Amino acid sequence: MFFSGLRTSEGIGLEWKDVDLNNRTIVVKQAFVRGEMVGTKTSRERTVNLTTRAFQALKRQKAWTYLDESGRVFHKPNTNKPWAKEQNIREPYWNPTLKLLGIRRRRPYRTRATYATVGLMAGARPAYMAAQLGHSLDVFYRDYAKWISHQDDDREMIKIEAQINENIPELSLRLSRPA
Repeated sequence: MFFSGLRTSEGIGLEWKDVDLNNRTIVVKQAFVRGEMVGTKTSRERTVNLTTRAFQALKRQKAWTYLDESGRVFHKPNTNKPWAKEQNIREPYWNPTLKLLGIRRRRPYRTRATYATVGLMAGARPAYMAAQLGHSLDVFYRDYAKWISHQDDDREMIKIEAQINENIPELSLRLSRPA
């Protein structure tokens, strides 16, 4: 989820029939919430392009769960059965891993913010990132614009200057004095 922007519920609800490894995409159609499969939060399906790390993770996961009758991609490691709820991830796996890594405690859902901010810091178009996350642009800007640092302002100005210089002819003003 760090590398795809899926909501936790979308990740544990992901089914192999919605994964296209040939095109490196997944279609997010549903989420697993409070023990049952439901539609997405926005009631719309979306296609997510997979980063290399997300793609590689799914390829590795295929060996473990692809033939399971549930069709679900991610399973609980100690039972090899689909996750029943998000809390089953947090307490025995997520929180101890964060502690081991010296990272302060946070919800797994925060992986979405990580993905969004990495994309923005890399210069990805906000419209693309919003679509990847299943947001409108308004929601995307409201939730993630605060994470865009002003440290890149000089780089942004360089882009604007390059566009101006490339596409707008320089005008020379000839001022003449009346005789």
